[in-house]
Amino acid sequence: MKPAQARRPDTAACDADRSPAVLLDAARSAIAAARLAEARELCEDVLRALPRDGGAPALAAEALRVAARSHHMEGSAEAALDCLDAALAVCEASGDEGGAGHSLNNAGIVHFQLGHLDDAERLFARA
Repeated sequence: MKPAQARRPDTAACDADRSPAVLLDAARSAIAAARLAEARELCEDVLRALPRDGGAPALAAEALRVAARSHHMEGSAEAALDCLDAALAVCEASGDEGGAGHSLNNAGIVHFQLGHLDDAERLFARA
């Protein structure tokens, strides 16, 4: 068993423990503890467990932003930006202007930290 799987909520526990919101909280906690691969696996679990209602796009976009954070923390700006592009696409398709703004802002931060100031400025202005 992978170390990340050992830390996940027990599958024998009630289904509520594996809800997308609980999984997202666990992914955020994994980020804070620098367990980045675990955070990404939890984000994948969120995407697999999305509800079939109007809340799915917001949860999917947030999972993609959390995954982006983990990639960025590991130094993989390209993977982070790919996740943020996907999050932005989800937000735009679902009409989530706030989520789109978060995705653009996060992409701006990545570009800023890479020294791509023109790109960062453009993204911040769109956010």
